[in-house]
Amino acid sequence: MKDGENLHVLIVEESKNDAESLANVLRDAGHSVNFDHAADSDGIETAVQTRQPDVVLCGSGESLPAPDAVQTLLARHELTAPMIVIAEKAPEEQVVAARKSGFANLISYDQPEHLYLSFQKEAACIRLQQQLKASNDTLRDSENRCHSLIENSSDAVAYIHEGMHVYANLPYMKLFSIETAEDVEGTPILDMISSDQRNTFRDFLKSYQDSHAQENTLEINCINPAGEIFHSSMELAPATMEGEPCTQIIIRVSASNEALEKKIKT
Repeated sequence: MKDGENLHVLIVEESKNDAESLANVLRDAGHSVNFDHAADSDGIETAVQTRQPDVVLCGSGESLPAPDAVQTLLARHELTAPMIVIAEKAPEEQVVAARKSGFANLISYDQPEHLYLSFQKEAACIRLQQQLKASNDTLRDSENRCHSLIENSSDAVAYIHEGMHVYANLPYMKLFSIETAEDVEGTPILDMISSDQRNTFRDFLKSYQDSHAQENTLEINCINPAGEIFHSSMELAPATMEGEPCTQIIIRVSASNEALEKKIKT
């Protein structure tokens, strides 16, 4: 189901009239649903191949496949739609057993309120999943746009997680004479800091990450692999990388370091 569309329900019942009756219980409770009816395993196979269900209602009857068999069939198609089992009776111990077996619920035919309340819970979960997916898609798009801007930036930018590099753009790699992205990934950020100021940087980073302090800029000496020390301004900001939280670091070289400044811009 796409956002804004009706929920699609697969109803396993002996007749289409019985399926329609169950669908009407949900509609009368305010749910907008479309449904497919299936009365046997072949019908279920056809239904799920035509359109994936959001929720499955599995009735009970002598001619109907057992709920366990329906559950196995859905798993074979890698479908995770919640399944509500409807039986003549639903004593508490059987309800508990059904939930332990992976069913969303077990309810009785004579409790229509129980049916629509159970369905309402599953529908709410589906809506939340849709919202989460939409948020993740938006975040991923934002990350991609941000990543593109950083790659084309003239500033030296890196992402760190737990004190280790997870990404650096080309100006950053040039600044520290790093040849490939693989060479920088997993490298401690402290390796880029002058040894006499590593404690200063460590304390600043911890304070920033622990309290999200408003002070996010640090004047500090860095060091490159050749042992050359240069003064820089380091700016920190919260960021995400592939959905994981991390810290963005922008390094701006002081004007007095003309050779390094020229190096990262060429």
